[in-house]
Amino acid sequence: YADFLEALPDARILGLTATPFRLASNSLGSELRFLTRTRPRIFRDVVHVTQIQDLTRDGYWCPLMYHATPTFPRERLTLNSTGADYTDRSVQQVFTEIGFVGRILDAVQAQLDAGRRHVLVFTRFIDEARRIAQAIPGAAVVTAETPSGIRENVIRDFRSGRLRVVANVAVLSLGFDFPELDCVIQARPSISLAVHYQQIGRAVRPHPLKASAHVVDLVGLVAQFGKV
Repeated sequence: YADFLEALPDARILGLTATPFRLASNSLGSELRFLTRTRPRIFRDVVHVTQIQDLTRDGYWCPLMYHATPTFPRERLTLNSTGADYTDRSVQQVFTEIGFVGRILDAVQAQLDAGRRHVLVFTRFIDEARRIAQAIPGAAVVTAETPSGIRENVIRDFRSGRLRVVANVAVLSLGFDFPELDCVIQARPSISLAVHYQQIGRAVRPHPLKASAHVVDLVGLVAQFGKV
């Protein structure tokens, strides 16, 4: 959008964001940079900060309950050549060795048994999502390969409660607005703080039918980045 703004030289620009940072890569690796320190730099000054605890207090943010699994061997994963993510090969090897799909299934079932009404699972690979959908009654899968008509039906049934579990691969992490969502399961290891925030962000919208939302972290993201 820099080209658009350059065509409006007299415009005053106000940016609003929940993730005011970007992942940048250089010869030393990857690092997070605040938006006022990126190139090209469009936003130069921070004029207001809204704290999450204030949003929670005022009813604009749903309180979060965290359930983190401390035993995921993240140190055995290998970064790719850009340093921006883990290699598929290293992730697949660790998943196979620790029986990771079984861990996901146990976590999903535990949340259903605890009364969660809508469980959204973020996985790294399509195979995991499909195995979850096959093993859990009332579950479905959504990936980039899912035809748009089928995807719309799955999301509609998820919203209505006919489907209680949806396993997705890099599809519903950004822009998916479903205030009744009361559980997110993180089963996708990542070194991206933005990905961590986006996944959790699906569950933070308040709704009268939920007093809190639950974040189940199976891959060490809370230990790596902290609670939102």
